[in-house]
Amino acid sequence: MNLADLIHNRVADRKGNILPVDVNTVTYDLQNSTPRSYGLMANVLSIDSTLDSRVRSGYANCCSTINPGWDPSAVILGFGTNVTYGLDATDSCNGDQDDLLPDSSDWASADPSIAKVTKGEVAAVTAGSTTGSADVFVVQGVGGYCAGQLLPVTAPITVISFKATGKGYIFVGTDPNELYGNHYALTDSTGKQNPQPPGGTCCAASSDPSDTVTQTGTNPPTFQFETLDQSAAPGDRTLTFEYDLSGGQGASQQMNVTAREFAYLTNASPSNTCTLAYGTNRAYTYTVYTHPDHAAVLPTDGVDGTAVTESFNPSLTCETITGKGSLNANAQIIDNISSGCSSAPLTCTQTSTQTVSVAGYQVRTNTLEWTSVGVTYTSDGPTQ
Repeated sequence: MNLADLIHNRVADRKGNILPVDVNTVTYDLQNSTPRSYGLMANVLSIDSTLDSRVRSGYANCCSTINPGWDPSAVILGFGTNVTYGLDATDSCNGDQDDLLPDSSDWASADPSIAKVTKGEVAAVTAGSTTGSADVFVVQGVGGYCAGQLLPVTAPITVISFKATGKGYIFVGTDPNELYGNHYALTDSTGKQNPQPPGGTCCAASSDPSDTVTQTGTNPPTFQFETLDQSAAPGDRTLTFEYDLSGGQGASQQMNVTAREFAYLTNASPSNTCTLAYGTNRAYTYTVYTHPDHAAVLPTDGVDGTAVTESFNPSLTCETITGKGSLNANAQIIDNISSGCSSAPLTCTQTSTQTVSVAGYQVRTNTLEWTSVGVTYTSDGPTQ
C-alpha cells in the first residue's frame, strides 16, 4: 500500500474521509476488512512521507497461536446426555492457554445422527463414533507482523450407550439361591441389547473391599455380588460398573445400595385346623425382614429356595410338622406345628425352644409347650 498515493489522489475511505494533504508522519492500525473481520492484525505501523511512505519502524510484537484444539481433546459422553467443551491454544509469548471460544464459528458434526455439535456443546443422539469440527481464528507471526487466519480444528466424539440394571440392595450371605438376587445386568440405554458400540469390556466393583464380584453371564454381561458385611446404614455401599472401549473411551455408572442381612420374622396367628376336643394343627406363615432397612423380602427378589433351618432345644419328643426347609416363591416360610388331634387328652408333654434361621442367619426363637390340650406357641423375637 502506498499511503502517499492515497493523500495525493484524494482517495476517500468507506465513510468518505480523506487524509490531510499536509500530513508528514503518522501511525496507523492494519485490520482485516472482510465480512468476517477478526480485528487488529498489526499495530503501530509507522510511515514517513519523506521516505516514500514506506513502513520503517514500530512493528507489532506478535504472539502466535500454537497448537489450537478442542478442550477436551476427545469427547466421550453417554447416550442422551450432553457435555460442554471449549477451544484453546498456547500463547507463544507467555505459554498461557488462551480461550479461542469467543472467536469460533462453523460448529459441525461429521455425523449428526450420532452427535450434534453446537457452540460449546456436544449432544449425544445415538451410540457410535464421529468427529466434531470448528473453525478458529489463529494468529501467526510472519516477517515481524501479525497475520490472522481461520483454521479448522477437530476432535473425535464417542457416544456410549450403557447402563447397569439391578436392585437398590444386595443380600448378605453365601446361599446360591440367595445370590440370585444380587445380579446386575449391563445393557445399552434401551435395555434391549448389549452395551454399545460393541467390542468393549465390562467390569464391576464394590466400595467394600471384602465383597467379591463374579461375572456370571455375557449376553448381556451380568455380575453377581457376594458380601458378608451388613450395611451400617441404608444406601452406604457403592457399586461401580464400567464399559471401556479399546481406544480408551469408556463410560461408568455408580449405584448406592444397601447390604441387607436376614434379621427377623413377622407372622399372623393362624387358626387351629384340628376340630376335635384336643390337639393343635397350625400353619404359621412368616414374612422375612432384613437389617438395617427393616424391609420385607419380596417375591420379586428372586431368593426362593434360600435355605431355612430350624433347631429344637431340647430335641422334640412330641409330634411336630415343620416346613420344607427353604423360602417359597413368595419369599415366605411356612411352618406347621402340631401336637396331634384327638378326642381324648394328649399324653405327650414337653417344652422346647425353636430357633429359625435363613441362609444361616438366626431370625426367630419360639417357645413351644406341648400339654394334654395341645401346643402353646410363644414368640421370643426378635420382631424388629
